[in-house]
Amino acid sequence: MANLWYPRKDRHDPVRRLAHHVQDMPVFYSVKPRVLLVGGAVRDLCAGLPLGDIDVEVYGVAPTALHELLEDLFPLVVDVGVSYAVCKIRDYQGREMDVAMPRREVKSGQGHKDFSVGVEPDLSFAEATARRDFTINAMLLDPQAGELIDFWGGKRDLAAKVLRAVNFEHFSEDPLRVWRGIQFAARFGLTVERKTFELMQSMVASGELATLSNERVTEEWRKLLLAPTPSIGLSLARELNLLSGVAVIDFSSLDVAASLLVDEQTEPVTRLVVQLALYLDLIKTAEAARAKFFKDFTFGSDIETAVNHVSDLARAITAWDKKRRGGELVDAALINAARVIVKQLPAAAAQAPALYLRAQAHAAGDDSGAAIAFADLVEREKLLESAARPLMPAQDVMRATGLAPGPELGAAMKALEAARDAGDVLTRAQAIEWLKNR
Repeated sequence: MANLWYPRKDRHDPVRRLAHHVQDMPVFYSVKPRVLLVGGAVRDLCAGLPLGDIDVEVYGVAPTALHELLEDLFPLVVDVGVSYAVCKIRDYQGREMDVAMPRREVKSGQGHKDFSVGVEPDLSFAEATARRDFTINAMLLDPQAGELIDFWGGKRDLAAKVLRAVNFEHFSEDPLRVWRGIQFAARFGLTVERKTFELMQSMVASGELATLSNERVTEEWRKLLLAPTPSIGLSLARELNLLSGVAVIDFSSLDVAASLLVDEQTEPVTRLVVQLALYLDLIKTAEAARAKFFKDFTFGSDIETAVNHVSDLARAITAWDKKRRGGELVDAALINAARVIVKQLPAAAAQAPALYLRAQAHAAGDDSGAAIAFADLVEREKLLESAARPLMPAQDVMRATGLAPGPELGAAMKALEAARDAGDVLTRAQAIEWLKNR
């Protein structure tokens, strides 16, 4: 077995702390008490990526004894699995991890969750990992000894950029694994091994993916769209007949956008909005089809509203830039027209329309144009912070008009802002004159 070192050296790290105490427990099973990292944490370490979520499995310890130890060591222990099969813990510094026990899972019905679970503390490593979905997720790591346990060639497949199912029988029991495979392909740039692809095809054809909840599928879509190469996952989904009515399309502009958005250190919510807008525009969805897309998935109303605004606002930015280039808008009028657009930007992702245009420009090999000019002006004039502020505060309007606080003052301020948005009032002096002549 190869060596791979767990990078966190702090002895209070929850993984190391648990491993230290477990190894001193008495031996009652054929497997000695041992804590092993499993799944994505081991995969990411092999890929040289930062650690994300931490999952461990504890071998050779009875469920009740493990639960008692967890409650002694950590302030928060939440049971999320049958008979302590899985617990979520949080330490005193707020660090979290999932703690599971080796278990057998037997299919008991249709769908993603229909399994009966039996905990077996002395289950062999080979049997325990055989229930994993892909070889890249079926590796184990001893955080103390640095021993990498890899029965299924996951490290080799990860290096070769191959996505391969561990056990075809177990794999086919969980329809969510098809969508998981799609997002893994996008995240790690993987090619699906031929027999695994054929298995995924047969699972799609069986119709069992229809048993999955919108929430679970949406979570896989979210990971797919935030991946470095969404085009790989989307092309795979289309080949598996999971993108209804979508013809052969070059999705590479989403990869270009992904790179741009990472370089810009963009928040995940903005990245998601931009990628969703690009995807829906690429497949040329009509309004009704867009509505169905957001009904089929559960991205949330804020994301849906933001995505639906992006294309319209991108067109507004393009029109603004055309007037800028033609000299129709200059100085205060140019800034005001940009401010009007910024006022309409969705709160969930205010930078999304400009980034959307920049992503399109990058994909076309053209980094000049509307998006750059608009983004530069917005930053220079700090419009994201100031766009919604009134041109004149209430006290100044009262002085200019003689109005007292009340409905008339509110109506005057609302009318002034409407005139400002229309471009009729651009400066404070113009506003005072406009109010006097109103």
